[in-house]
Amino acid sequence: MSSNSEWFTKYLQATAAACWTHSNLTSCQALGNMCVMNMNSYDSTTFDACRLFHYVFEGAAGLTGVHSVPFWRQNLPWLFYGDQPGLASQVLSTTPLPTNFSFKGQNQLKFVAASYDIRGNFIRWQTVKGGVLQLCPDTERRLDAAYSFGTTYQQNCEISLSKLLADFPSPVFYDIYLEYTDEVQHHYLWAIPVLNLNLQHNKLFVNQDSSSSKWLLTRRIFLVDAVSGRENDLGNQPRVIRVATQISLSIRLVPNTKNGNIYTPLLTIAYSDIDIKNAYSQSVKVSSSSVSDLVFANVTVMLL
Repeated sequence: MSSNSEWFTKYLQATAAACWTHSNLTSCQALGNMCVMNMNSYDSTTFDACRLFHYVFEGAAGLTGVHSVPFWRQNLPWLFYGDQPGLASQVLSTTPLPTNFSFKGQNQLKFVAASYDIRGNFIRWQTVKGGVLQLCPDTERRLDAAYSFGTTYQQNCEISLSKLLADFPSPVFYDIYLEYTDEVQHHYLWAIPVLNLNLQHNKLFVNQDSSSSKWLLTRRIFLVDAVSGRENDLGNQPRVIRVATQISLSIRLVPNTKNGNIYTPLLTIAYSDIDIKNAYSQSVKVSSSSVSDLVFANVTVMLL
């Protein structure tokens, strides 16, 4: 993404200061969004958005974790799971969800999201059904098939960059959860971890490693960023647009389960930066497929 981003130049330092000094909730959410726009990447040699977020996070070490989650501090968004070796494997393979699912009937996984705008304002809680996390237009029934337990799902389309710019003038950020009920019908939310393939930790793409012991899991995502690529004036067309080019939702059954128990689902996401030459003649080709996992977006850039 552009190193001359007008959004970061104009707002990063002031937002970080308001979060650090006043624990302003909206400013802390906005700082978190900037870190997510920067691919949750951390470099100990710079003071970019994620380094500033970590600085504030460490300063809040004495505060109680939200909902007893050690990676979620008061007034801050939950962005990371921590960087301890092997933590990702532990999160993904140790504790099954305390509920079960079935291949029979209309057993849909109910994913919901807390959404925020770029300035850190909470928008709403919403279901992700109806294509909220899918760039391809389709019927609601086909879009929602992505969340049917055990269903093979496939989707293909091509979207012009001009449409993406029109539909996503500003990114929307999502924290995703799986809603489930226990045996007495109490409702709970289970946080869904994210494997961002673009994340760099001290310049290493750790999430592209074949070993999950190296991975650093995160929480918040967006689909399209047409703001951070704007230079000199936020009213200008972006020089670069960042698009989620691959999104896959993986569901793993617990081995030898007879009750349909699953481990924590994993959302894998990758982004591509597209240099905009002519938004009306450039398009994004989106294909999606799944076999044993639920996978719903694999995007490549096409120049027409």
